[in-house]
Amino acid sequence: MDSQNINVLANENLDSDILIDKITSNGYTMTHPHHHPHYELLIITSGSYTIYCNGRYISSNRPEIFIHCPYTLHSLNADNGTTYSRIIIRFDKSLLDHTDYDILNRRKYANASLFRIIPTQEQLAETITTVENIKVS
Repeated sequence: MDSQNINVLANENLDSDILIDKITSNGYTMTHPHHHPHYELLIITSGSYTIYCNGRYISSNRPEIFIHCPYTLHSLNADNGTTYSRIIIRFDKSLLDHTDYDILNRRKYANASLFRIIPTQEQLAETITTVENIKVS
């Protein structure tokens, strides 16, 4: 593992409180795990992939939603030859301070590094619609 690359990503700061990227590719390869000081919400809509998170691997070929907590060592690889689509939402942890409820129950899950949600097709469609309506300034 290249610690220089990890340090670069660890010092990565968001230009705003939230960034959203939508990516579709033929496979996807991450050469090394990384971490950063913000949350990363990953909505995988298609493809066959393997996620690495703090020593654990999760492989799947169905749509899923993952939340990587700040400073969690993680990576993702998607099989070449398949269409891999995802939406990535990166957000500063200070955003959670502005909600009326503790959305990630940070006290209860203080030691958690990854949240995994397996949505129904309806939940996935609703999530994608909600994300597409987010206005980032």
